[in-house]
Amino acid sequence: MKIVFTSCARYTKRHQQKEWLKIHEENPDFLFLLGDNIYMDWGVMVYHPYFRNLRYFKRRMQQKYFDQWNNPNFKTLIDAMNLKNGLHGIWDDHDCGWNNVKVASLNPKNKAKIAHSKNQFFNHFPISKQHNSIYYAHDTALARFIFLDNRSFSKRGNEVYLGEEQLQFLEEKLIHNKPLTIISGGLTLGNGTEKFSTYKKEYQHFCELTSTCDSMVIYLAGDIHTNKFVAPTAGIKINGVLPPFEIISSGVPLTFKERKHNWAMLEINNANEITVSFYKRGIKQEQLSQNCTEQLAKYLRD
Repeated sequence: MKIVFTSCARYTKRHQQKEWLKIHEENPDFLFLLGDNIYMDWGVMVYHPYFRNLRYFKRRMQQKYFDQWNNPNFKTLIDAMNLKNGLHGIWDDHDCGWNNVKVASLNPKNKAKIAHSKNQFFNHFPISKQHNSIYYAHDTALARFIFLDNRSFSKRGNEVYLGEEQLQFLEEKLIHNKPLTIISGGLTLGNGTEKFSTYKKEYQHFCELTSTCDSMVIYLAGDIHTNKFVAPTAGIKINGVLPPFEIISSGVPLTFKERKHNWAMLEINNANEITVSFYKRGIKQEQLSQNCTEQLAKYLRD
């Protein structure tokens, strides 16, 4: 089973997006787009969606999705993944509305924008639409996939991130008979300016749930425009409880400073044999890939 994952598709129409062709050549079974699949708030601040009316917000979002989903290289890959029922997505801040948006704390005017945003996400991610939910679980022979909703329940003040309803869902879905659990979220556990560990109470609950799960848990994340991994002992533990093994791939197009073209792939032969490959600018990052694969094997073995 092959899973390709990446995030932060900050493209413009002039970009050819050749990395999607390289991903398509790998013939993955699943493609996880881990948030910021479009960028609603990239550009001159006068166009910032927070300050503009709903009519403008709808028009801008329609154009952003149209431009990305009709890029020939991206479309070829997305069409193939949809035929396999293999496209999964995370609804993070830039495709939700704007940077670091906390949806539960918004006023009614801006919540109307977010409601439209969620419907547009469903229109472009058929499996999410089937569940009528941003967060859901999906089973394969070897693993249960769990996709989280970073935005709908989040509030200002670093107290509420996933919310009680979603944490209860997570607790229930972590009880199963698959040897692997792969949880996908937009935010990392402990890297970047906005991260899960900032929400200490919920982060502790998350770590307690994943550390006591009968299945081996791997957490996939994006957001921070780099490829990296964080073994549990190198992660942020809370009250002595370690987080799960975390693998991050972000920055599929470019930043202002550097063209990155980052993506990653998991090749799962069985529950104890997983190969991790990181790619940057079309070239495999051999040392990083080897180190991650070895550390992950130790985590699965122990």
